[in-house]
Amino acid sequence: MSCFRLIAAMLLLFAYSCSGAGSGDRKLAQVGRYKLYESDIKGLYRPGISAEDSSSILSTYIRQWVLGKAKLVYAESELPKAERNVDRQVDDFRASLLVYKLEEMYLKSNIDTSVSNEELMNYYSSHSGQFTSTESVVKARFIRVRSDSPNLRRIESLYKSDDIEKSEELVGLCRNSADEYTDFGMEWVGLSKVAELLGVTPYEAESIFSGHMSYKKRDAFSTYFVYIFDIVSPGYALPYDYVEDKVKSRVLGRRNIELVKALDHEAMKYAYRNKRVKIYIDE
Repeated sequence: MSCFRLIAAMLLLFAYSCSGAGSGDRKLAQVGRYKLYESDIKGLYRPGISAEDSSSILSTYIRQWVLGKAKLVYAESELPKAERNVDRQVDDFRASLLVYKLEEMYLKSNIDTSVSNEELMNYYSSHSGQFTSTESVVKARFIRVRSDSPNLRRIESLYKSDDIEKSEELVGLCRNSADEYTDFGMEWVGLSKVAELLGVTPYEAESIFSGHMSYKKRDAFSTYFVYIFDIVSPGYALPYDYVEDKVKSRVLGRRNIELVKALDHEAMKYAYRNKRVKIYIDE
C-alpha cells in the first residue's frame, strides 16, 4: 500500500470513528500555509461506496491536492515578485466572469428562439452573398453495381432519368441488384460526399462534374453511376435549404447582440440611478 493510500485509510478510519463526536474540522494535509480540511472533501464520495473505494478516492484526491499546492508554493518561491502579483489579473478575470454570467442569465431569460420562415427567408434574401462554399453542392444520385449484374444495362439506361416512373423502376432494380444506391434523400450535399463514394478526390470530382451532369466509372468488380440533378458551383450563393440552420443561427445571433445592447443600457441606467457613477474629468 502506498504512503498516500495508507494515510488516506487512517484518515478515513479516524473520520468515521469520530463522526458525531463534536470535534472541530480535522486537518487532512498541509503544504506550506495551505491546509486541506475534512470539510473540504464533503460530497467526495457516492452513497453506498465501500471503505476500500473511499480510501482509494481520498488518497487520489490528497495526492492531487498536494501536487497542486506544491507547485503553487514552488511558484511563489521561484517567480519574481512582479510575476507573483496577479491581483489585477484575478480581478479582471473575476469581472469578466461575472459579466459573462450576467449576460448568459439575461439572454436565457429574454431570448426568443422561435423564428418564422418569413424572417429566415428575408434574412437569406438580403445576405445570400454571405452564404457561399469552396466546393460545389449537388443534388445527386449514386449507384454502385457489380459489373456482371444481369440488370447492369437496364440500370445504365435509367440512371440519368428524371421521369418519376423510370426513377421508381430504377430504385426497384437497385434494391435487388445494386451494392449501393443513394439519392441523399434528394437533399443538397457537398460534392465531396459523392467524391468519397466514387473513390476520387474532391478536386477530381470538381473536374469531373464541371460541365457534366453524369458520370460512369468501372473498376475490377463494379460499375459506378452518378447523375447530378442540380449543382451550385463554388463561389455562388448556396441554396437556402442547404444553409437554413446557418441562417437561423445568424438571425438568433443578431437578437443576442440586440439583447446585450439592451442589457448595457439597463446597467448604465441602474448605475446612474443609484448614483454609482462618478467621472472626474471633463468629457
